[in-house]
Amino acid sequence: RFVTKPPIKPYMCSTLEEFPEERDHLLNVIFPQLNKLCNARGTYFRAVDLQSSAADRQQFHPHKISKWHHRFASQRLKVSLDYINSCSPFFICLLGQKYGEHCQENENPLPAFIEDISSLSKVEQNLYVAARNGYAWVLQGGNQACSLAELEIIQAAFLNDSQFNFFYFREYDRMDGKALEASGKETENASQKPDENEYEELKLSELKARIVSNGLPVVVFRNLQELGELVLKDWAAVIEKCYPLSSVPRNLGHEDNLEYSYHEAFAQSHCKVFVPSGESEKIFELLEAFALSAAGDIQKESHNSLSARIPPSNTETCQTHTHTLHKTKRGCGKSTLLTNWQKSFRRKHPEALVIPHYVGSSSTSNDISSFLRRCISELRHNYFDTEDEGEADSFSETLSDLWTFPLAVQAFIASLCLKPCILVLDGADELTGTCGLSAQQVKMFSWLPQPLPPQCKLILTTVSSDLSCKSIAGRQDVQAVQVTNTSDSRVRSSMLQGHLPALCKEMEEGHVISVLHKKLSLSPLYLAMLETECLEGYLEAQSLQGLWALILKRWMEDYSWVVERRSNSRRRKRVP
Repeated sequence: RFVTKPPIKPYMCSTLEEFPEERDHLLNVIFPQLNKLCNARGTYFRAVDLQSSAADRQQFHPHKISKWHHRFASQRLKVSLDYINSCSPFFICLLGQKYGEHCQENENPLPAFIEDISSLSKVEQNLYVAARNGYAWVLQGGNQACSLAELEIIQAAFLNDSQFNFFYFREYDRMDGKALEASGKETENASQKPDENEYEELKLSELKARIVSNGLPVVVFRNLQELGELVLKDWAAVIEKCYPLSSVPRNLGHEDNLEYSYHEAFAQSHCKVFVPSGESEKIFELLEAFALSAAGDIQKESHNSLSARIPPSNTETCQTHTHTLHKTKRGCGKSTLLTNWQKSFRRKHPEALVIPHYVGSSSTSNDISSFLRRCISELRHNYFDTEDEGEADSFSETLSDLWTFPLAVQAFIASLCLKPCILVLDGADELTGTCGLSAQQVKMFSWLPQPLPPQCKLILTTVSSDLSCKSIAGRQDVQAVQVTNTSDSRVRSSMLQGHLPALCKEMEEGHVISVLHKKLSLSPLYLAMLETECLEGYLEAQSLQGLWALILKRWMEDYSWVVERRSNSRRRKRVP
C-alpha cells in the first residue's frame, strides 16, 4: 500500500561566498538527478540553501536585496539553526580555506543578556538573536568564539542526529587556475593581517580535526566534477537506504495512490501551525467520543447513523448536541481543526479506520464520486487486504457506461458494512456536479442513505450559508456542532507568530497589538495571510478580499517585470 514518504531535504552549509560555483553545480546538475531518484520512490529531494546561487543573485534588483539584507543580517544564525533542525538528520557541509565570520580574537566574553544590541557587530547580534530564540548554548563557554559556520556544524553534527551528515573538504595543493588565482588573493590579504589569518587557520584546522575525530563521513575533492560525483554517490546511497526501490509499490502512479498522496499532503500542510485553545479542546473531546461510538455503540439503534456536522462560526458560544445551525463566514480554520483532530485521534487509536477527504486538495477532490471511490477502495483494502487494481481501473475507464452514480452509491453503502469506519468529508460547500447530477443535486444529499450503517460515522464540514448546510440540517440523524473562533488574544498572537516567515519571527509588541485590535484578527485565515514586511499596508484592509488585493499588488511590485514591446517585431515583413 502506498505510504506518504517525507522528502529528503539536506541543509547546505559552508562559509559565506566561498563556494558559489560548487553550489551552482550541485543545485543545477547533481540535485536534479537525486530528485529523479526520489520521484521514482514517491518523494522528492530538495536541498535547503540559504545562500542564493550566483545566477539567482543577478536577477534581484538592488533595492530588494537591501530590504531583505537588512532584515536577515542579524537573524541569519537563528534562521539557519531553525532550518538545520527541520532538515535533520540530512546535512551537507563544504569546507575550504576560510573559517567564516566570527567575533574578534581576544575580545571580552559577551554577557548573557543585553537590552539593546543595535551597537554590536553583526556576528554578535546574530549570537544574541539566536540565544533569545532557543539557542542559548551559542553564548556559553568557547562557543562565542566560534564562527557562524562552525555553530551550524555543532548544531547539525554534535547536537542533532548525525546519521546522514556528509562533509566535503576542498584540497588546495592541486587546484585549477581559478582556484590558484583566488588563493593568491587570499595570500595577499593574509600578508596584511597575518595574526588574524593565522587565528582563522588554527580554528579551521581544529574544526576539521574535531569532525574527523567524531567519525563523521569526510571526503576530499579537487574540482567541480569530482565534488559532483562524490555528492551523487553519497546521496544516492542515502536515498536507497531510506526508501529502497524494492519497497516501492507497483501501482505508485495509480490514480488512487495519487489521490491519497494529495489528501495526505493537504493534511500535513494544515498541521504545521496549530495553536490549541479551550474551544478546540472541547471540539476534540466531542469528536473523539463521537468517532469511538462507531465501534462501541453498534448495538444501540439510537446512535446507528449519527453524523456530525461541524460548521465554523464567528460566534463566541459552542453549542453541542443540538440541531440548530448558525450562519458563518469562510476562513475560520475548520480544515486546520479537523486535520489536527484526525492526527491526534489516529495517534491515540491507531487501530481505528479513518478515511479523510478534503475538498480542494486535488483537481478531482470536489467531485463527490471521488469521495465515494476513495471510501470504497480503502474499505475493500482494509477488509480483504487486496488492492483490486484491475477493478479499480474499471471505475475510471468505463465511468460513462458501467460506473454510474447510482451504482457508485450502492457500492459505497455495501462497503460501509464491511467494518467500523469514520468518514471525514471536509468542505462540502465546494462540491460540484458529477455523472449528470448538478452541484445543487449533489449538495441536497438525497443520495446519502438515511440512516447510515451502524458501524459508520460521518464527520462533515461546510459553511452555514451554503445549500449543503441547509440540506444536511434537515436530517433527523444529524448532531450539529458549532465551532467558534477564540477571543483569547494570547492564542491569536501565537497563531500570528506561527504563520510568520522564518525571517520575521521576532515581531515587535506594538505590531502585534495593532494586528489584534483589528476586527479581522478574529479570523485565523487573516492571521495566516499577514507578513511583517508589509504590515502597515496590510492593516488598511477592511476585508479578506481587500487583504488579498493588497498582497497581490505587493507580489506584482516585488516579483514582476516590465516587458518592452516592440511594434516592429509584430509587423509582418512584406515579400517584395
